[in-house]
Parts: sequence; structure tokens; C-alpha cells
Amino acid sequence: MENIHSCVSQRKFYGDQHFPYGLARSGEFTRQQVALLEDHGEAYQASSEGTREPTTEEENAFVSTCHAEKEPTTSHEIAWATYCNKITKKQQITSSPIGKANPSNPLYPREFNDSD
Repeated sequence: MENIHSCVSQRKFYGDQHFPYGLARSGEFTRQQVALLEDHGEAYQASSEGTREPTTEEENAFVSTCHAEKEPTTSHEIAWATYCNKITKKQQITSSPIGKANPSNPLYPREFNDSD
């Protein structure tokens, strides 16, 4: 799929569902990946979902990459694999000790203060 005519999209792909401020502003992708995703993302998505039949050997290789049958090697495959990894990655929730009870805090409830 290095040939840009083998995977043509009719409209731009923005990924707004997962990146509300746009792919370029997300900080998750290189400029080249953003350009490829915006220009070819609709076709990538259709190919990976199976709603678009591959017409070239490069597109067959792309679909194999989407199904994890081979590692991504071309810039198109790497861009789409990066996008898919970012949208399926589980978000980690971390907690901070800011809300931890502190007896020296004047707002700390007196009934929890053991020093009295």
C-alpha cells in the first residue's frame, strides 16, 4: 500500500470519536501518520472491518496486518496499527495521596484525630 492510489478514501478521516481535538493535536501520532490517517483512514477502516474487499496484493497484506496475521511493515500498516492500538488501549486510573487524611490539617475532622 505504499502506492497511494491503492487505498483511496472519498473523504477525510478525523477519528473524532476517539480524538475529539483531532489526530494532529492528540500528540499520539507523527506528522506522517496523521497525513496518512486523514487521507486514507476511511479506506483503512473499511478494509479492517471487511466492508471493503482488497483489490491489490498490498491491500491483502494490509488486511493480514489488521487481523494480526503479520507485523506491520509499510507506513500505511504502521499508521493504522498505531491508531488501533491507541483506541483499544485501556486507560489507567491512578489515585493521588492528595485526599489522604492528614491529622495536622486544620480541616481534618477532630473525631479522627488520635492525639486528643
